[in-house]
Amino acid sequence: MIVTRLSSNLSQLILAIVVPIVYSGFISILGIHLNMKYLNLNWNDEISVVKHGTSAILTNILGIISVAIPILCIVLMKVDYEFIMMIICFFMIVLSIKFYKSLGDNFYIS
Repeated sequence: MIVTRLSSNLSQLILAIVVPIVYSGFISILGIHLNMKYLNLNWNDEISVVKHGTSAILTNILGIISVAIPILCIVLMKVDYEFIMMIICFFMIVLSIKFYKSLGDNFYIS
């Protein structure tokens, strides 16, 4: 509904739809990748795994950094918003594909 009311050009409308999808996919795949890399099967309660695990903390930190990088580029280097978001989304898609393909190496079907 917001997109229908915005008076923006086509590239801004596409970015308004694509950027949240790319970010949520990237952070989700990153979380699964880090969870498989720092797998912890010794725990006493569920909270220690979900909230206080190494993978959860790293995913949160890297998610915050992935949001901060374009903001810093826009504010400090005066880079165009559309340009920096296209570049960052491209790199996030490439990293997501790489992380997703590496997940297949961790699963063994017997």
